[in-house]
Amino acid sequence: MFAMNAPFNLVTAVTYRCNIKCRHCFASSPKYDDDALRFDEMSTAEWLEIVSDAGAMGAHEIYFGGGEPFFRKDFLTIVEGARKSGLGVTLTTNGVLMRQEKAQRLKELGVECVEVSVDGDEESHNYMRGHGNHAKALAAIRQLTDAGIYVIASMTLTARNAPIMQKTRMEVAGSGAREILYMRFVPTGAGRQNRADLYLTESGFRNLVAEEAELTRGVADGARRQSNSDGFFYPHAGCIPGRTYCFIRPNGDVTPCNPLIFPENRCGNLRKRRLPQIWRDGPGFSSVRDVSFHGLPGCMSCEKQDICGGGCRILCSMYKKHCGGICDDCQFDSSCNEATGLCGKKYMYYVRL
Repeated sequence: MFAMNAPFNLVTAVTYRCNIKCRHCFASSPKYDDDALRFDEMSTAEWLEIVSDAGAMGAHEIYFGGGEPFFRKDFLTIVEGARKSGLGVTLTTNGVLMRQEKAQRLKELGVECVEVSVDGDEESHNYMRGHGNHAKALAAIRQLTDAGIYVIASMTLTARNAPIMQKTRMEVAGSGAREILYMRFVPTGAGRQNRADLYLTESGFRNLVAEEAELTRGVADGARRQSNSDGFFYPHAGCIPGRTYCFIRPNGDVTPCNPLIFPENRCGNLRKRRLPQIWRDGPGFSSVRDVSFHGLPGCMSCEKQDICGGGCRILCSMYKKHCGGICDDCQFDSSCNEATGLCGKKYMYYVRL
């Protein structure tokens, strides 16, 4: 499988610190709860060097996440550095720390889009994210919208909040969001501990978003979103971590994708090597770049092989403890095994509001 000469985009966690503790957060696993890792963060200067290198090597954009990015007092300085390096900037926030002056500063810096997490109505969101945080998330959407920023409300669909997805869509639209992103819950981190309470099957997710498509008849546009006739979005030419983007952790560790935390997925550390060097030959990238669907049962005769590429490496690694092989729950195969909890491709869906 190919890898671009430079990542199209970088996905980052500038901190694992956060002001809330979500039941489904991938960053709240025992590995991340270790104090030495949670508070081992690169300095402002180190992040500015990374965004400068990313711009120089031809990356297009950077996505800032966490933890909660605004927990870092220098976060807007890092954003400014990314914009000066020619990178488009998108970020995600729980909204609790948003203020009008911060929203206005993001606009001044040229931030293109902000995702605000909204996991249902007041009862559902506060169950997932803590008392009082639903109102703060909606307030953040209004503040960002008032500043002229394009806002996407991000909803992780679980067994608990799935019945109120339409209600949530209308609520975030009323607050000013332009799109809603439905993501299928993936049981990593704290989510793995709460799987029994939150897990939504692949078929359940498909049925929900199919119903949503009928209700809305709206699909978000965008060069990075590839859709087919049923309105679902697929990664282009297979699983893309390590091929068109990579993930940077707060301490400088680079992996192909944020939940890929096994030793074989580690590509290097940005305190020891520069980004272009790691992208070129970081050892952990081979765990995804060398995966091929050739010879995998069912793949060679499948008309979707060039889109799928054998499925999601994250879920393969979670259940098989390695990144190779086909995902057992291939939704293009009529013999998929729903009981494994694996999904291959369709785990996010955008709707324009």
